[in-house]
Amino acid sequence: MLGTYFTSHKHVAKQVTVTDITTALKTTVQVLGLSRYNITPADISSHLLRAGGAMALHLGGVPAHTIKILGRWSSDTFLLYIQEQITGFSAGLSTKMSSTPLTLNAAIKPTLRLLTS
Repeated sequence: MLGTYFTSHKHVAKQVTVTDITTALKTTVQVLGLSRYNITPADISSHLLRAGGAMALHLGGVPAHTIKILGRWSSDTFLLYIQEQITGFSAGLSTKMSSTPLTLNAAIKPTLRLLTS
């Protein structure tokens, strides 16, 4: 059980299920048109929230053993999700870092002027 809410009709208590969350996420992806970013409803499940939460905690400096407890992970599987996401986030960064800088540092700007004069 993820939670409970009451309907407006007869004030009946309903349970929020994993399927409810997944359906809402898939619908959101479709409504937002995220396919233009190669994100399709087929790529989405409620499990992504759990893996994403683990990653957010990791990036926030939370120790791995705390992430495991908070996420109710029974194994160290969450470490794989963190590693996969870091690999995905960092893909191509070295190429971007070695390309033409987006901004100039004030400390090197005079040197660049001398070289281009």
